[in-house]
This record gives sequence, structure tokens and C-alpha cells, in this order.
Amino acid sequence: MLQFFLVSVLFLCHLIRHCRSNVVLLQNPPAVPSFILLWIYTRLTRKRLIIDWHNYGYSLLELNSKRNSLSSRIYRFLELGFAERFLSDCQHFCVSRALQQDLRTHKIQAVVYYDRPPEEFKSTSVDLAHQLFTRQ
Repeated sequence: MLQFFLVSVLFLCHLIRHCRSNVVLLQNPPAVPSFILLWIYTRLTRKRLIIDWHNYGYSLLELNSKRNSLSSRIYRFLELGFAERFLSDCQHFCVSRALQQDLRTHKIQAVVYYDRPPEEFKSTSVDLAHQLFTRQ
């Protein structure tokens, strides 16, 4: 726990000293500890925080543990509870209307920007994938 605290303080110090942008963009997940650290940072520096919601971290945690496990419930509380109480004044983006509607239930107003790759990205053929992975 002490190591986590020290790394967090070092991260905040690094941001304060080196971040020159007026805006901080955070892709979620991971929310913990990012939300808390960047909330503190943006309050100290008066910079804007923009959160790009792709999923919920607690739902990814549930992929490797029991649904509604203690760790999952704590993460959910830290993620959505903190966002609802302290991050409502931030700008929020999300990747689907379903996520937008769910965020609304937590008093988070998000704008939908669909997550699509540019047209130049194509699926790799089986033959090309085989060549790429067997290259010496």
C-alpha cells in the first residue's frame, strides 16, 4: 500500500512538472486509481479532464472473477461512485448509445463517438498472417 501511495505521489509530481497541455484525456478503463489522481491534478492545476469511456473496469474485472465479487463491487463503487460525485463537471465521451444511456443513470452526460478504425485498416488474410508469424 505504501508503494502504491508513493508511485501515485510521484505520478502527480511528474504531471505537475511536465504536462503542458490544458486538457487531460483519460481513456477508461482503467478508472482506479486514474480517476482520483487526475481529479486531484486537474483541481490543483485548473486543467480540463476529458474521459473517454470504452467500457467499465469493474465489468472487465468480473471476466476473471465471480460476478458481484467483493473486489468487483469495490471497483464499481470507486469507478462509478467517484465519477458520479466528482467528475460530473468533466467532458465525457463514450463509444455507444447503450453506454451513454447507462452513464446517464449515474448522472454522467456523455457524447457518443463511435469507435471505428479508419478505412485503411483491413482484416489480415490467413496467408498473410501466417507469413508474418512464421517470419524469422
